[in-house]
This record gives sequence, C-alpha cells and structure tokens, in this order.
Amino acid sequence: MRRTGCHLRTATVRKRLTRSTVLVQHSDAEARTSRFLPGAVPIRRRTWRLGRVLILATELAVVMSASTALADDSPLGSESGTAADATAPSVALVRARAFEIDYDVNPEALPLSSVELWYRAGTQRAWRRYGLDEDRQPPFGFIAEQEGPCAFFLIVANAAGPSSRAPTPDSRPHCNVFVDFTPPIVQLHEALATSALGRRVVKLTWSAVDAHLPPRPVTLRFRLPPEETWRPAEDLPLSNSGRFDWPVPDGVTGAIELRLTVTDRAGNEAEAISPRLELAAPRSARPESKSIPKIDRPAAALATGDPVEDARRAERQVASARLALKQGDLSAAIADLRSAVSLRPADAELLAELASVLDAMEEKEAALEAYELALKQSPTLRSALIGAAEIYVGQHRFADATTYLGRIVRHNPHDAEALMHLGDVAIYQGDEILAREHYRRALGVQPRDAAVTAALQMRLENMAALSRSYVRPGS
Repeated sequence: MRRTGCHLRTATVRKRLTRSTVLVQHSDAEARTSRFLPGAVPIRRRTWRLGRVLILATELAVVMSASTALADDSPLGSESGTAADATAPSVALVRARAFEIDYDVNPEALPLSSVELWYRAGTQRAWRRYGLDEDRQPPFGFIAEQEGPCAFFLIVANAAGPSSRAPTPDSRPHCNVFVDFTPPIVQLHEALATSALGRRVVKLTWSAVDAHLPPRPVTLRFRLPPEETWRPAEDLPLSNSGRFDWPVPDGVTGAIELRLTVTDRAGNEAEAISPRLELAAPRSARPESKSIPKIDRPAAALATGDPVEDARRAERQVASARLALKQGDLSAAIADLRSAVSLRPADAELLAELASVLDAMEEKEAALEAYELALKQSPTLRSALIGAAEIYVGQHRFADATTYLGRIVRHNPHDAEALMHLGDVAIYQGDEILAREHYRRALGVQPRDAAVTAALQMRLENMAALSRSYVRPGS
C-alpha cells in the first residue's frame, strides 16, 4: 500500500463520558471517493481508511484548543513537523498522565492483523514505538512519561499490508496532545489594606510557579463573610507579576476575604485565600484640588531649548504619568512618559519606567527597546536589567535572561531577588542542582523583603515538583 493521506476535520467534543474527538481521515491514494477528499478517485480492492482518532482522558475532562484544519491536499509526511507543529492536527490539552487513544476502522478493512502506536514527546523529532494494541480493538491506552507536547502516529495493518511504513522525522503526526497534569504552585504572601492618593487599596503580593502559564493566568475574587459567594474583583485576568494594588469599590466595607486563583494552559488550578481583612469606610469626598491635584496633560512636550523650562515640563509629564498609573490608565501613562523621555532622553531611570509600563501593556518588543536604551545610559541600572530579564524568560531566551541577571549579581552579590530569578531560569532549563544552589545562596544573604524569603522557601520545599513540571530542552 502507498502512504496514506491525513485530513483533519474540525475538533468537536462528545457529550458521552469526557471524550474530546479529533477527526482524522486516512485514505489510500487510490481509495474510494470520500466526503473528506475533493474530487473522485478510482476504487481499488483491498483499500482501507482510518475513520477517526480521539483522545479520552481517564481522570479529568479533556480541554480542546480552538479547532484548526489542515488543507485537504496536505498528505501525511509531505512537510516536516515536530510534536508541537502548528500545521499538524489540533492540539488537545490533557490534564491526566494516563489517557486513551480511540480509533475507528471502516468495516471493509477488517479483520486487522495489528495496530501499532508510535509517539514522540517534547521537542524530539525521532519517533519511538510505544507498542501494539493486543486485542486490535479501540481504545489504545497510553501513559505519558512527562508533561509537554506529545504526538502520535498509528499504523494499522490487515491482509493488504500496513497503512504506512514506520514514521520518519518528517512524518506529520495523526494526533497531537499537550499533557499537563501538574497544577501551579501558588502562595499569597501579603494582603494589606491601605490607601493611596485618597483611595482605599489592598496591596497583594504572591508567588506562582508553573511551566505552562498563559500571559494572564491570575484571577482575583472577593467575598464579604458570612457570604459564601465569591465576586469578581477585576474584569480581566492579571499577569503573573507577583504584585497588584486592588482598588476597593466604594460600596465594599467591613470584613473581606480575597481569593487569588492561578490557572495554567491546560486548566489546572491552584488558589490561595487571604486572611480576613477589615476595610474602613471610604472617606468623605473632598474637593478634587485637595485630594488628587489635577495635572494638565499637554498635547505635546517638545523641547523648548530652555533647560530650566524643559526640566519643569518633564517633571509635569512624569507626575501626570504616575497619576494615570494610579488610576489604571496605562495608555495615558505611556503617552506622558514618552513626552517626558523626549525632554530627558538621557534619563535612564525614566526610560526604564516607560519600559515597565509598556511591558504591563504586553508591548514586549517596545519594552525591550526602552530597557536597552536605558542600559546604554546606565549599564548597571537594576530596574532595567531585571525588567528585561523577565521579558526574556517569558520568550524562553534563557541565555539572555541569565546574562542580565548575572550582571545584577556581579554588581551586588547580595541581591536575593536576582539570585532567585537565576534559580527560576535554571529550573526552566532543567538544572535542578544549579537552581537549588541559587535559591540557597539567595536565602543566605538574608533578604530584607519577607515576600522574597517566603517565595524562596516555597521553591526549595517544592523543588521536586517544580523540576518535574518543566519540559527539558531536547527531551
């Protein structure tokens, strides 16, 4: 038989049990006409087709990604691909180590002489033979060795022969899954009721670690005891920045509890609940001029040539930007900071401040550009080094992140937070020994920030789980 073609229909979800179905159509090059294939082709004897491949989680429901489709003229093996190839079939997110692959075969292909499963995990290109389905009937049980992407290739044989030869590195998988059975690790360090610029806020600090977090994995809810219902505290999820000042709504007073939930890409959740806080009633409204001084935002802040006047205008723009930040208006803050930078282009700290706001707006490349400009002015500026390193980690540019964090530590060997981040980068790269060394060294310098100390202790206590949760490069 010739190599079969693979054609993906839309991903659907069965209501029966917890199955999520990925439809994959196989057809011999000279097989009968199929509704999945364009045009008519001649019918030959002893042809078969595999009707579908589906993923069945044995422990938890499968969460499907948005369905994608292959072009109908993309034959199996015609293009190179890896386990996480974006052009391969839709990727199902599986929250279980053990799951099953179900397959249907059209009646004329029976009886089957063998059903053979091949797989590749992580970033591997070489396929590994998993084994034979002894009873040659679906489903085919599979136990994942690790978390991360995993691709499958089925070879079904009957009296006419196998459906294909053993897969090569360029063979496109019949089915892709992403295995993630480890929930995030989260710890809420502080929930402090205070005020800022006349408004009540709750300052939150936390640590959340997971190998597969989306850009905004944190949701915040609150409740007013004795109520049991949790209410959304923010309309949109938060980034995993580790810090957030929650502006308390005017109608919320008295006892309150906050719940911080971190959700990874597969839907695994972990949460932390704050101790009960007591919120004072908001103060009576004061005249705007006394509580929050109004600062006019000029349409443009071009340099006048007068150093004194330019300095004053820059200070007004910076003050306006920081007020906008307090009010949650990031776009206005960026505009003001850019105006201030145009007046003080050599101010490294101002450039770093602009970069941090751009980062919060998910404008990563613009933020990196601003950080680099700041570092040209001040090569050891900590805020720019650590801000750029955090972006590099998110982009999996671990060598760049290590370089920047190492520059901080060389300048200040007692910087516990930078040492902690170096440990995190080591974990991302699969070096548990180096990570533990960095964490212990950070604790040894006796961090002044209690939140950093708590975060380090949490990492050391959960080192084994953290190490297992990350996909090793080349594994």
